[in-house]
Amino acid sequence: MSATSESNLGLWQLAFRPGFLGAATAGVGSLLLWILVLEGAVSWSPEFPIAWWHAHEMLFGFAMPVVVGFALTAVATWTGTKGTTGARLILLFATWLAARLLLLLPLPSALTLAAAADTLFIAGAAWELGTRIIGARQARNYAFIPILTLFATGNLLSYANHDRPEVSLHIHYAMLCLFILLIGFVGGRVIPFFTSRRLGFEQPPILPWLDFGSLALLLIVVAAVATGYLLEGGRELQVLLLVTAGAHFMRLCRWQGCKSGSEPLLWSLHLSYLFIPVGLAALALVIPDPVATKSVMHLLAIGAMAGMILSMMTRVSLGHTGRPLQAAKLVTTSFVLLALAALIRAALPILLPTSTLWSWRISALCWLLAFCGFLICYARVLLTRRPDGKPG
Repeated sequence: MSATSESNLGLWQLAFRPGFLGAATAGVGSLLLWILVLEGAVSWSPEFPIAWWHAHEMLFGFAMPVVVGFALTAVATWTGTKGTTGARLILLFATWLAARLLLLLPLPSALTLAAAADTLFIAGAAWELGTRIIGARQARNYAFIPILTLFATGNLLSYANHDRPEVSLHIHYAMLCLFILLIGFVGGRVIPFFTSRRLGFEQPPILPWLDFGSLALLLIVVAAVATGYLLEGGRELQVLLLVTAGAHFMRLCRWQGCKSGSEPLLWSLHLSYLFIPVGLAALALVIPDPVATKSVMHLLAIGAMAGMILSMMTRVSLGHTGRPLQAAKLVTTSFVLLALAALIRAALPILLPTSTLWSWRISALCWLLAFCGFLICYARVLLTRRPDGKPG
C-alpha cells in the first residue's frame, strides 16, 4: 500500500465504518452460502446444522456489527467523548471476524472458539459503550447496557444449544424480538426527528403511555418468545401480539411518514418500522403453526430488522462522512427489493406451499441484490476518509 492510499484509509476512524462494511459483506456472503448449500451446489462440512448457522449468523454475524457500529458512533456524539478508533476498534472487530471464519471450519474446537470470539465482541462493545454512558451519567441511554448483556447471553445460549433445534429456535426467535425492541427504542428517537427536521414541521410530542407502553409490550413479547410460549399459542399471546402491533402502528402514524414519499431516506425508515406491527399481527394469526410461524417471522427479520439496518447504514454512511443526505438510486431500489424479499419469504410459503423453495430463492435473490447495491454505492465511502478532512 502506498503512503497516499494508506493516509486515505478511513476504515478505523469510527465504529460505523467496519460495522456497516462487515455487516453488508457478511449479509451477502452468508446468504449466498446458505442458498448454495440448500441447492446442493456446495457441501456443508462444519459439525453443526446449517439451519442453526443460518439463523445465528443473520442475528450475530449480520445484525450485531451494525448495532455495535451505530452505538459506538452515536455514543461519542451523545457524551462528547472520543469514539472507539484505531487499534481498539481493530481488535474489537477482529473478534467478530474471527467468529465468522471459525464457524466455517470443520474443526471440533471451532464452535467453542467462535463462541468465545463472539462473546468478546459483544462484551467489548458493551464496555466501550457502557464506560462512556456511565461516565457521562446519561440515564436515558443506560438501556443499551442490559440490552447488549441480553444479546451476549442469547449468543452463548445459542452456541450451547446448537444441536437442540427446538431450543435454539426459541432462542433465535427471542433474539430477533430483542432486535425489534432495540429498533423500537432507537427508532422512536430518530425516525420522528429525522422526518420533522427534513420536512419542516414540528416533531410530535412524546406520549409516555404510548411510547413507553409499546416498548414495555415488546419486552413482554421477548420474554414470552424466550420461554417457548410462541409455539404453544394461546389466546392470551394472540391478544398480546395484536395489542402490541396496534400500539406500534399508532406510534408510527404519529410520525407522519405519509409525507415522506419523495425522500427515500425517510420513507425507507417508516416502511421498515411498519413491518413491526404487520409482522406482530401476522404472528397472532398463524400461531401455533410452527411452519407458518417460521415464515411470518421473516416479516420481522427481513422487513423490519434488515430493512431498518439498510436504511440506517445508508443514512449514517452519508451523514458521518460529510456527504449530502441523498440516497443513491441503486440503494433506493435496494429498499424496495428488501421489502419484497420480506413479503415473498413470509407470504408465499403460506399461500402456495408448493412454491416454498421458489419463495426462498426469489427472496434470497432480492436480499443479495439489495445488499450488493449498498456495497457498490458505499463500500468506498466507508473505506476512505471524509472528503472534507474532518474526523469521522
